[in-house]
Amino acid sequence: MASRPDLMATRLDRRSLLAATGAGWAATAIPAASRAQEDVSLRVSLQPFWGPTEEPLDRTGQPSTFSTQLLPTYREAHPNVQLAIEAAVGGTEARTRYLLECRQNAQADIIQLDGYWMAEFGAIGCTTPLDDLLPEELIADYFEPFVARYNGQIVGLINGTAFNSMLWYREDWLEEAGFSEPPQDWNDLAAYAEALTVGDRFGLAFPGSRTEATSVVNLGFYWQEQDIFVDDDNRPAFNNETSATIFNLLGDIFKAGWAPRDAINMAYEDVEQLFYAEQAAMILHGSFIAPAVRQQPIADRVGLSPNPVSPTTGRRATNAGGWGISIMTKDETKLQPAADFVTLFAGGDPEIMLGQLADAGYLPTQQSLADNPQFTETAWDEIILSELPNARTRPIVEIYPDASLEWTTAFQEVLSGQKDAATAVGEAEQRTIALAEDRGYLTQ
Repeated sequence: MASRPDLMATRLDRRSLLAATGAGWAATAIPAASRAQEDVSLRVSLQPFWGPTEEPLDRTGQPSTFSTQLLPTYREAHPNVQLAIEAAVGGTEARTRYLLECRQNAQADIIQLDGYWMAEFGAIGCTTPLDDLLPEELIADYFEPFVARYNGQIVGLINGTAFNSMLWYREDWLEEAGFSEPPQDWNDLAAYAEALTVGDRFGLAFPGSRTEATSVVNLGFYWQEQDIFVDDDNRPAFNNETSATIFNLLGDIFKAGWAPRDAINMAYEDVEQLFYAEQAAMILHGSFIAPAVRQQPIADRVGLSPNPVSPTTGRRATNAGGWGISIMTKDETKLQPAADFVTLFAGGDPEIMLGQLADAGYLPTQQSLADNPQFTETAWDEIILSELPNARTRPIVEIYPDASLEWTTAFQEVLSGQKDAATAVGEAEQRTIALAEDRGYLTQ
C-alpha cells in the first residue's frame, strides 16, 4: 500500500516513541499526539495465552501484562477508542472460521493469526499492509523470519516464538548407556534410540499424527539441508532426497521398535506425557514445554539440546513459529488507532513486551530484547536462545497448510510401511500440485 499523507501525519511522534538502548531501539509509550480524534470502536481477537481477558493466566496464576499494563497504557492515550477484546480460538477450527468471516466481511479489526496462515488471509484481501502504518524502527528491530510478508507487503508481525523443534532427553539414562553428550547428528539419533530402548521404555518418541505438530518437528531437520519447502509461487519443492532421508531415519527407528508403536497417532501432548511418565528417553518436541517440564519430578534429570544435525551439511536449524498480529480493518477512521494498538502489542514498549513474553512462555523475536537476562536464567534458556540465529519459519504462502498435511500423510505412509519414502514424497507433491491448481494458486 502506498504511503498516505494523512496516515503518515498521525503516526507516532518518533522523538516520543523511540528511546535509545544499548541493544537497539525501544519505545516508551504511545504519546498523546497519537490519540484518536473521533470516537471509534476496535474489535480485537487475541489468543488466550496472551491474556485478552482479566482472568488469571493458567501458566502464571496472575493477571496478564496485557490486562494490567498494555490496556491501561493504550486507553490513556486513546480515550475515544472503545476496545472490544475477545479470546480467539486456535487450530484448524480458527483458520476455517476466520477465513469465512473475512469472506463475509465480518472479521475483527485486529486478529492474532498463526504465522503460517497469513498468506491465505492476504490472498483474499483480508489483511491490511502494515508497511506504512507501523514505525520503521519497530519493523527493523524484528528478526527477519518473524516479519510476515505476502506479495512483498508486510501482513503481520510474529511477536514471540516458541522455537518449536528441539530434543529433550534424560541425562541420567544417557549416562547409564555410556553417552557423555546428547546425539550430535542424525546417525547418532538412531544409535542412541536403539541403545536407550530398554524394557518398556522407548529410546525416542516423536509426533506422527496428521497434524501440524508432525510437520513442525520434521521441518526442524528439513531446514538443515533445504531452503525451500514450498516456493513463493505455491509450487511444492519438498520432493527431494532430504524428505526421503528424514522419513527413512524416523521410519527405521519406528519399525525397529525404538519408538512407540502408537507414534503414528501421537500429537504433541501424547509425546510430552510419555516423557513425563518415564516411558521415553528422548523426545522431539518444542522448547515451549520448558515451564511444564520444570514442574515435573524428573526435572533435575532432564537435558535439552538443539536438533541433531545433518551429517551431510552439519548445519543447525530449528523450525520456529508463533502467533502473529495483523490488522484486518479497511476503515480509514480505525487504521491509526489499530496501528497504535499493534505497535504497543508487538513491542513498542519493551517493558510491556517483556511481560507479555513471560506470560506466554515465549522468546523474543526482536533483536533489542534477545539478550535480556529474562531469557537466559537457566541452561535450558541459554540453549533455546542460542537457536535464534538458526530459526526458520514455515512458508507464508497459500498452499503451505495443505502441503504440510500432504507431507505428513507421506510420512505416515512410510511409518506404516505402505510406501517407500521416495514414492510417498513424490505422490504427496503431486497431490499438493493438484490442490494448488484446483484452488487457483498456481498461475503458470
